[in-house]
Amino acid sequence: METFLGLGFTRDEFTMMVKRRPSCIGFSEETVKKKTEFLVKKMNWPLKSVASHPPVLGYSMEKRIVPRSNVIKALKSNGLLGKGGSELPSVSRAFGIIDEAFLNKYVKDHDDDKELVAELMAILPAIVSHRLAILLKGSVS
Repeated sequence: METFLGLGFTRDEFTMMVKRRPSCIGFSEETVKKKTEFLVKKMNWPLKSVASHPPVLGYSMEKRIVPRSNVIKALKSNGLLGKGGSELPSVSRAFGIIDEAFLNKYVKDHDDDKELVAELMAILPAIVSHRLAILLKGSVS
């Protein structure tokens, strides 16, 4: 609990997180700190958003959090994210959906811009990029 409170979560948020994802209390201090600081300090998601979707603390930094964050960042920098082009999606919409749904929502939606799609695919891990290639091929047929 001290780890969560030390990062700025309130007691109520901590309680809510444990109710939603009891396993989050078993994560190491290093894991909780690394993921929370990345999402809040580097990506600018509010701490409350992390508290609202505690499963994010169990996701892989290398396979899910960083690549998807980089796609979100690329879309934001191109003004293609949410209302006004720069609104971050909720943590659950960015990380809590399966790869195929993420690809459909954040990459395939822009398949009219081949250069952007290539940039986004280069960001994603190979297995995800392979799934997108299959999805895009299916939309051409």
